[in-house]
Amino acid sequence: MRRDRPPQHEVALTLPGWVSQHVDYDEPYPSDEARIGLVLSLARENERLGTGAPSAAAVFEAGTGRLVAVGVESVRRLNNSTAHAALLALQFAERRLVHHALAAVGQPAHELFTSAAPCPMCRAAADGSGVSRLVSAAGGAPYDG
Repeated sequence: MRRDRPPQHEVALTLPGWVSQHVDYDEPYPSDEARIGLVLSLARENERLGTGAPSAAAVFEAGTGRLVAVGVESVRRLNNSTAHAALLALQFAERRLVHHALAAVGQPAHELFTSAAPCPMCRAAADGSGVSRLVSAAGGAPYDG
């Protein structure tokens, strides 16, 4: 522990600055392939630009393909062992929708797409968030929540 620093009582979760130039929230993502394409592109950029490991995730409205939020792996950049891409995407989606449950009454169904197979922590968060489906570019059968 660094004793020269006072205790911390706030955590800031941010995305690298390049993400806002790379993502068009108005563009429709009508297919699974388009959604996977976005997360793979984000993962590649995250590694290429040195802002994290090649891992990304995004939350979409299930029926419309509307992009709600993205996340890229940021563990080292934020010095936060929980700053996984899927967790960030879920947290940013919940903040944008101003609700802790993505399956809330009156909300459309939401899906989480990831560039890599989710770890147990990310899988548990996806379960708790209420996403209706989790799709990983790493393959395997989609998880239907």
